[in-house]
Amino acid sequence: MRKIILYTATVLVVGVLCTLFYSNYQKKKYVKYTKEAVTQMVGVSAVSEKACEFYQVIWRNAIYKEGSYYAGGKYNGKDFNEALVIAKEDIKDEIKNLNRDMEKTTNTMKKLNNPPMKYHELHDRLVILYSFTKEFNQLANSPTGSLMSFSQKVNELESGISKKVDEITIQLPE
Repeated sequence: MRKIILYTATVLVVGVLCTLFYSNYQKKKYVKYTKEAVTQMVGVSAVSEKACEFYQVIWRNAIYKEGSYYAGGKYNGKDFNEALVIAKEDIKDEIKNLNRDMEKTTNTMKKLNNPPMKYHELHDRLVILYSFTKEFNQLANSPTGSLMSFSQKVNELESGISKKVDEITIQLPE
């Protein structure tokens, strides 16, 4: 009888220790992938921002017929739609790389679909950051609206991404 009690107690202790170890492993893995995802999203956002700012300059210069991109260059005499088509062609390689990086980010985010209980709030913020990043990527692929609405959307996304990155960074353990 003593052997059965000792055996049962040993099995229970080992089971609890394994559960604790696995739980700790899952948390560390989740934090690792979260940091990776945030780094990837910051990178995608930075390249998207650069592309969008390039579009804004071309767009503004084409409307107001001014600026170094406009004067005597391939954008000279073009309306803003034609200028944006040329601009998109000029940065097509950067956009191709950007889309590849966005796909990597999406794959990393899929690894984060089942957060440990401790990180549910962090996960919610991460999903919002991902949606901002994806939207920024879409703007870099296809500038739409008026120059004013496009610029406003770019500014909103820059601000939203910065805020979410700060919120996530504060929640992450060292």
